[in-house]
Amino acid sequence: MKQSKTEKAVFAKLSTQKVELSNLSILKDLAKDSVRFNRAMLEHNTELVNKFKELSSSVRASEQIVNDFNRMKGDLESAAKELGVDVSGDIKQLSSPIMEMEQTIRDMKKRWGVK
Repeated sequence: MKQSKTEKAVFAKLSTQKVELSNLSILKDLAKDSVRFNRAMLEHNTELVNKFKELSSSVRASEQIVNDFNRMKGDLESAAKELGVDVSGDIKQLSSPIMEMEQTIRDMKKRWGVK
């Protein structure tokens, strides 16, 4: 059976409307996805900001430890020299973790821009 021009026009119109409704459904899904992903990005951003603050605080505390160690090391070396005691071996051994910490501080500052 052959379709009339009117039937063809009606089917074409219905087909177009079906595609338009399908597109609307896709747009709704995309809008829902964007809301969900936006929330997730904001949550991750907040987590990263908090972790960065913790890192910055740890770097500052580590710098204070290094400064205190170096100040006390200088005082100890001066006192030991006055007493004629050699503490260079002990100081060298104790300086190793401090030197490692100094390197970590430099790395964190370079990598993350920590001040």
